[in-house]
Amino acid sequence: MSTAPPDEPPRDDSTGGGPPPGPRSGEPPPAPPGPPPYGGPPPPPPGQPPYGGQPQYPPPGQAQYGGAPRPGVVPLAPDQERTWGLLAHLSAFAGSLVGGLTPLGPLVVMLTMGERSAFVRRHAVEALNFNISVLIYGLVSFLLVFVLIGFVLLPLLVVAWVVLVIVAAVKANQGEDYRYPLTIRMVT
Repeated sequence: MSTAPPDEPPRDDSTGGGPPPGPRSGEPPPAPPGPPPYGGPPPPPPGQPPYGGQPQYPPPGQAQYGGAPRPGVVPLAPDQERTWGLLAHLSAFAGSLVGGLTPLGPLVVMLTMGERSAFVRRHAVEALNFNISVLIYGLVSFLLVFVLIGFVLLPLLVVAWVVLVIVAAVKANQGEDYRYPLTIRMVT
């Protein structure tokens, strides 16, 4: 023990004034910092945009992750990317001719060209998710025909589907990303 002025309590100099001693044998190690305060959102994982924000994608013709494509995969030129992005959306019309399987066209584009371009893959995935969602909404509307509201919902759904697919195709041809409204995003 050291000598201290009469108005101060004595202090222990055994630690040498350094950091507090670590856990003694038999004591658990200190816990890592806890979760954020109650009511606040948790921080996003490393490399992910903040919650609620839209991810920023590079323009067509540039690699999404800053690296070169896999060996043996020939990347698409920017004009080819825009064309395949356009076809990813318009291929749903071709799929509708095959028994109403509108997701079939975007799925084929995603599987064949998605590896060669991040831009094409984003558009194909968005078109695929939208067409799966419209298929689900169509089945629900068909069931609602028996309660008479489906007679109104089915034509509205078809008109909205045609208009939104055309809008998305135009955006893809301009080299812009497009997010369909009311889409259940099952495929990433």
